Amino acid sequence: MRLMIKSLQAGLIGLGLNLLVTPAANAHNPQDFRQNQEQSNAHKSVFSVSATAEVTQNPDHIEIIAAVISRGKDAQDTGQDNAQKMSTVFASLSQLGITEKNIKTINISLEPRFDYSQKRRPRILGYEAENRIAITHDNPKQAGDIVERLITAGVNDIDDVRFYIKDAESLQDMATDTAIKKARKKAAAIAASAGVSLGKLHGIKIDGNNQNGQNYDQIVVTASRKKGGDDDNYIPPISHGEQTITARVTLTYELP
Repeated sequence: MRLMIKSLQAGLIGLGLNLLVTPAANAHNPQDFRQNQEQSNAHKSVFSVSATAEVTQNPDHIEIIAAVISRGKDAQDTGQDNAQKMSTVFASLSQLGITEKNIKTINISLEPRFDYSQKRRPRILGYEAENRIAITHDNPKQAGDIVERLITAGVNDIDDVRFYIKDAESLQDMATDTAIKKARKKAAAIAASAGVSLGKLHGIKIDGNNQNGQNYDQIVVTASRKKGGDDDNYIPPISHGEQTITARVTLTYELP
């Protein structure tokens, strides 16, 4: 084989040409070939640009978690009292256009209350009934009215008032699209200033910051906070405010 190559080289030299013979290792070792390719790609020149975009919108939905908690000496009487008050709550909500399809029971219980003050065996003091519901509504401006009606109807525990945007995903997509356009424009401007052309898109990274949901602290209703008590302004002012959805995009381009 070597004799043949030498003969071929001698013939080509006589014609004024050269023969370049490369090692055949890569032809028999695909792993070496892949490594060479990866090393070649690793040495490509790239640069990255980042851009941020925000979409701001008023929340269009509200969720309220509320409960009627009843206490009494007798289990049956306590349960009936709780059920009657909750029926009043449902009727009061319906007057605001909130039907049962927008009300979900998340907890209902009837449990004994024990006295553990004595060192002897605990004794039953009475019973506690709880019916906790989640209310959703598509008019956040009625938050104050809803809370007022709940308390008037017999609700004595409100542990969450949350405003949110129902279709936040489409707003996140909108923010991402705007951020990508800003990043592409920035990359083109940088390349033009540097006197180079943009190669193909090498990579893209997207970070979202969906601040969807604004919560208020727990509201526990006592006798002094009901109408006719010492403080007539027992309903706290509630404002839904604005919510901002943010997208940050990083584009990485190859330089030809």
